[in-house]
Amino acid sequence: MSKTKSKSVMQAELHALEGNLEAMELLARRFFDGRGVEQCYLMSYVWSSIATGQGVKHLGSLSHFCFKKMSHAQQSSVHQHIDTIKGTLASSVVASVA
Repeated sequence: MSKTKSKSVMQAELHALEGNLEAMELLARRFFDGRGVEQCYLMSYVWSSIATGQGVKHLGSLSHFCFKKMSHAQQSSVHQHIDTIKGTLASSVVASVA
């Protein structure tokens, strides 16, 4: 069953792509919990990993847990997903994430 993204999740995605760390954390937690969006450990891992790379160290344990919960196929493709998101981040953020 597919859950439609809530307005707050859609807004957080826009802010996260502009480099807003609070929005990245919100997305990591929402995808983990499935609140306002379909639960997805892969996307929780993606956002928590990007935020951790930006200095939000307390998301490291969430990232680690999500990785363990992903399927092998998701684990194999996760870095491609991270690279895709990084490719759409604001240019000032990309330099510090790389």
